[in-house]
Amino acid sequence: MLRALIFDVDGTTADIERDGHRVAFNHELGGAGIVWRWDVPRYADLLRGAFAAAKQLHEWHRNMG
Repeated sequence: MLRALIFDVDGTTADIERDGHRVAFNHELGGAGIVWRWDVPRYADLLRGAFAAAKQLHEWHRNMG
């Protein structure tokens, strides 16, 4: 018998952005030989407000030149 069902939207049950997504992005970028990393304050700035994914993509293009 099903006793519980939990739905989660990113950041509702756990803050996975700072210590999950950011860490994973940095890990994979480093594995690809890309030397720049998102630190906690910069990543928080990128997530603030609307269009977080677009801001991250812009940051990516700006740093990859």
